[in-house]
Amino acid sequence: MKRRLWILLLVVTLTHPLAAQKSKTDSATTKKKGWRLFGNKKNKELEAVSKEKDKVSAEKKKVESEKQFLEWKNQNLSSQIDALDAQKKALDVQQHFLDSQLVVRNHSLKLMTEAQMKIQLTLLRQKQLLDSISFTKVIDSLKISDQQKILTQKEDQLRRQEAEVELQQSQRNLLIVVVLGVLVVALGIYRSLLNVKKYSKIIEEEKNKSEYLLLNILPKEVADELKKSGAAEAKHYEEVSVLFSDFVGFTFLAEKLPPQELVAELDYCFKRFDRIMGNNKIEKIKTIGDAYMAAGGVPVPDSDAHVRIVRAALELQEFIEARKQQRLHENLPFFEARVGIHTGEVVAGIVGEKKFAFDLWGDTVNIASRMESASLPGKVNISEDTYELVKAHFICSDRGKKDIKNRGEKGMYFVEREVLGD
Repeated sequence: MKRRLWILLLVVTLTHPLAAQKSKTDSATTKKKGWRLFGNKKNKELEAVSKEKDKVSAEKKKVESEKQFLEWKNQNLSSQIDALDAQKKALDVQQHFLDSQLVVRNHSLKLMTEAQMKIQLTLLRQKQLLDSISFTKVIDSLKISDQQKILTQKEDQLRRQEAEVELQQSQRNLLIVVVLGVLVVALGIYRSLLNVKKYSKIIEEEKNKSEYLLLNILPKEVADELKKSGAAEAKHYEEVSVLFSDFVGFTFLAEKLPPQELVAELDYCFKRFDRIMGNNKIEKIKTIGDAYMAAGGVPVPDSDAHVRIVRAALELQEFIEARKQQRLHENLPFFEARVGIHTGEVVAGIVGEKKFAFDLWGDTVNIASRMESASLPGKVNISEDTYELVKAHFICSDRGKKDIKNRGEKGMYFVEREVLGD
């Protein structure tokens, strides 16, 4: 009954707006007819009214279709209400069944004895205990699993730390090896440098020795030219003063003295000659037996060399005289020397490939040798050519012209002493 009332109320609600709209439409149509009756409108207004009428008819049809739809929907709602009533009845039946079961269960519970209830309670407790034990086991297993994970992580961390320690140890060992290698290499280099320095020093010493020996054989300028180019070209010099010295009675003295003592005395005198020539910047040329040869103005031309070589000759004779007095005091045989000097042009240089020796060539050398032969013991005999160059510096005694073998007559002078204050 209630369902039908609800349906009726729904239908009235839906159809009321349609009736109101229809009433409005009818009143509007009546008004339009009244206006059409009272007005003389043109045919166009009639046509407009006709169109409006058609429009109203269309809307009426639309309202009727909507009414039919609502009626269909009302029917559907009625069927749904019927279905809900059927479900309610089924639920009522189920509720009645459940109530009956509840009554039965309550009745069975009342019939259970106290012992059964205790057994059930005991079983329930045992089940709860088993559940709690199982839960505890699960918790323990989870804890164990967590601890295993922690242990695994710690083991991994320890392995990483061990690996890092091993790596650091390896790096440290490698660094030690590298440092030791560097030290060994540095020590080797240092020892090599010491050896190089040592050998360089030895080489330098040997070089100095070789240089000294070479300079003892050759003049410095000639030696430099020989080292630079491997050869020294012989050169022509316009004015060179050549000195020859010879010991008087050397053969007789050699018969009286042992060879070693003779050579020692000769070496002593020649060394002193070398120092005298060096002090006066005169170039020693060579020794031939007991003869001593020197020259001034070679290998570097020097206009003052003629004065210096005469001065050196006087110093040489002073040394021989002093040595003579010393030997006489010791009651020993002694040397006396003749010295001769001539000035002229020469060719000077070295020849050959082995045992280099700086030497002079030319007629000037021969005349200088003749000046020495024509001299007297303890005297310095110079040619007139030399005299013209040094007469302002030395007091000389004229010996006149004397015959020279294969050269004719030549003016000669004994040099007595150097002019004071010169």
